Amino acid sequence: MTVPMALFLEKMEQRQKGFGNVITAPLRLSWSQLCNAFNEKVRATEDPDATETWKVLCPPTGSGKTQSLIVYASLLNTSPRFLHPGMIIVTRRIEDADKIAQQINDLTREYTSNDTLSDMAISYHSGKKGRVGMNDLAAHPILVICHKAYTLALDMLNRNAGIEDTWDFFYNFDGRSRKLVVIDEAIDLVEYAETTEEDIEFLLRFGTPIKEQFPFEWRLLQCMQGIFEGIRKRKEQKHTEMILADRPVAQWPSMLEHGLLETCQRVDFTEFKNALRSVRMDQLIMKNDAEENRRLRQKCYDAVSAVDAIFKTFIFYSRNNTKPTFNTARLLVPPELKGGVILDATASCNVVYDLFDGATVIQPPPGTRNYKNVRLHVSYGHKVGTSDMKKNAAALSESLVNHLDETFAEEDGKRKVLVVTHKRVEPLLIQQIPKHFIMSVGHWGAVDGSNDWNDYDTAVIFGLPYKPKRWAASIFMGYQGVQSTMWLHDPSQRSFKAHDDIRRAIDVSQMVADIIQAVNRIRCRQVIDEDGNCPPADIFVMLPSPGEAESLLEGISKEMPGIVITDWDYHHQKQSKRGRKATGRGNWDQSIAAHLRSLNPGDRIAASKVKKELSIKDDAWKDAVTRMRTPGTYLFSELRLQGVIYQMEKQRSFFLKTTS
Repeated sequence: MTVPMALFLEKMEQRQKGFGNVITAPLRLSWSQLCNAFNEKVRATEDPDATETWKVLCPPTGSGKTQSLIVYASLLNTSPRFLHPGMIIVTRRIEDADKIAQQINDLTREYTSNDTLSDMAISYHSGKKGRVGMNDLAAHPILVICHKAYTLALDMLNRNAGIEDTWDFFYNFDGRSRKLVVIDEAIDLVEYAETTEEDIEFLLRFGTPIKEQFPFEWRLLQCMQGIFEGIRKRKEQKHTEMILADRPVAQWPSMLEHGLLETCQRVDFTEFKNALRSVRMDQLIMKNDAEENRRLRQKCYDAVSAVDAIFKTFIFYSRNNTKPTFNTARLLVPPELKGGVILDATASCNVVYDLFDGATVIQPPPGTRNYKNVRLHVSYGHKVGTSDMKKNAAALSESLVNHLDETFAEEDGKRKVLVVTHKRVEPLLIQQIPKHFIMSVGHWGAVDGSNDWNDYDTAVIFGLPYKPKRWAASIFMGYQGVQSTMWLHDPSQRSFKAHDDIRRAIDVSQMVADIIQAVNRIRCRQVIDEDGNCPPADIFVMLPSPGEAESLLEGISKEMPGIVITDWDYHHQKQSKRGRKATGRGNWDQSIAAHLRSLNPGDRIAASKVKKELSIKDDAWKDAVTRMRTPGTYLFSELRLQGVIYQMEKQRSFFLKTTS
């Protein structure tokens, strides 16, 4: 069954008008594109001779693409169950998966006029582990999963499952295959993994109690350690990047030499990983601390997962101003899969779709959005990477807020400003107390897709989300297969389709996509008239040299047609001291809470370290500790929500992350 176009457009208009949006002709065309793509994919799966490719649609942010997905799924649910094609929706965040499933269920009951109808959509992710089993998924026509649900599925299957096997498990709906898969937002289609020599040493240390059970896996870990040591000791080594193995370990000639080829045919560390659960790692370091054991175990799990991926694909060695790493990547989506649609607002600027064989990018109708009411203020010559900014984060944050206060001081009313920055800078920026504007702070990787700031009029890009140099090369090889060491070092060998140097093109396009996603969290995502305009909005961005920034600005202008670019006279000067308001203690609390969000379950960090990194004075810290222990305060409630506890041990205090 497919969804009639006229019915779909009728329901979309009703829903968008209910949200207060203006309906335009280009928007209707954009929705028609989505409905057509979904219907065509359903029909293609019913044709055994069809050779359909993945369809990538890029409706602009604010054009209702996620709502289109929800409406379409809800209309499918009005059909008899035996005619339902079955649908998988893949989204980025757990919160999004739950919200999408809930909205589909609510809308389905509205469309069927049946308030007692059982849930037709179910969300599945790590947060439901132990409550929803994979065997429960087949009973629901609509399945909403997160990107990380794939990794969870491999763990639960407890076998040497390939990508296709896992996706088949998700496909099952009433004993038949789901016919439509839709990926919402720009999800990583390639899984990237890396490990360090320290990770391997860590595994060999804390995995010692089970090494007799897993002699083959132990030999492989020792083999990897030996490769790391050999490279480190090789004084004549000049290459910072090398392809060490261009095939899975099962095909290594050295395995044949050591008589391991036969046992190496099915490399799988799943049982080894499960066996680590029985090891009391805290006792190996002369402690008796369950939380410390959990922290050590999680670190081992992460390291084993990376090693398993690397041995199953290829090994790319990189040493670029960091610790040496072994890296690899693999495509997560079965290339022969029918029924795939990707909804990505930044697809037209992201060159990864050039790498994805079988993907067809469909441009949105012209005029869907117009950004002539948006001013992009650009300041050049800044060092905006994580390492540069975190060294002087407090002074840089103070300078920025001072500057914006002066800029907005004479305006009527208070601006609402979203600042997107690095995770390590965020806690220091939160401490600043603006006088003439309202400020919210988010960090890269945590703002995409959120609607929390859709009434804000200003966005500030305070630092750029650079990827490690090795990342682009790994992503390319994940899509196109392993390359040579010469390819890594010689840009002239890296031309691909229309790109002179595909590594640089991948880096630039990813940066543009991240910036577009970030700035479109504010009200420029809204449509206010028939021409697709948004309310007036300002975007301030710090960029490196004009030469480096040129390609970024070109990408932004292409994705936000009509945007007005102007110079921003801003420097990293440290201006006069602000002085803090007496009511500013909430900023300390928010700063502490933001800093602790980076902890993983089992992590423990000394309170003195948090106090030092956030530059909090003794008296202010004592007051903050009191609020941590006082029920009803923001800090007490926020730490409980995060699963973080404040403890004392032998006259030393620390924070412990107990839950996810």
